[in-house]
Amino acid sequence: KKARFGDQDSVRITVFSNGILVKSGPFRPYTDPKTMSFIRDITDGYFPAEFKNEYPDGVLLVSHDRRSEPFGEDFEAFKGEGNTLGRKAQKL
Repeated sequence: KKARFGDQDSVRITVFSNGILVKSGPFRPYTDPKTMSFIRDITDGYFPAEFKNEYPDGVLLVSHDRRSEPFGEDFEAFKGEGNTLGRKAQKL
């Protein structure tokens, strides 16, 4: 495949002191073996195995560091709109 520029899919990973959110949830505590496997894949430099079927060509992982705070019931993922440099973002 050739390299290309343009819009690229991404997966948001929010890291809390007590676990992670992948995409928009659900919350995944560090005590869950699936969570630890996911993190181990990333820290070992591998693409997370659970994404291989959904993203066979890979996907950009975007992390948000919130390790200084635990995940709680008052957390709300961003629900607003955003803009991509120079144009409006697509509505989902």
